[in-house]
Amino acid sequence: MIGKPPPSLILVKSLQDTISLNCTAAGSPTPTMHWEKNGIYVPHSESKIKGINLVKSELVLKHFAPSQSDVYTCVANNTLSRKIKTKTRVGKFFKTILACCVVCFHL
Repeated sequence: MIGKPPPSLILVKSLQDTISLNCTAAGSPTPTMHWEKNGIYVPHSESKIKGINLVKSELVLKHFAPSQSDVYTCVANNTLSRKIKTKTRVGKFFKTILACCVVCFHL
């Protein structure tokens, strides 16, 4: 169950901005999380346990360039449930620069 999905589109204000994509997942057992760009694993995301069975994952896109425009997916998984994914498209220029989502496992 997704508590609060991220915006479907993030439009970056200007080139060289830093973009933070955040995703939070809860479940028992505690889920693992990672990010994908256009379906391919992104190795430089950071996940932290924020409480009992709660994990926050952040992907930071530094010095935004047009080549970073794509679909980013937050993936949460635990050993008792299927993978849950939320997607955000990051595009260039002129609006919001922060995405946040909450992913909840319903057991």
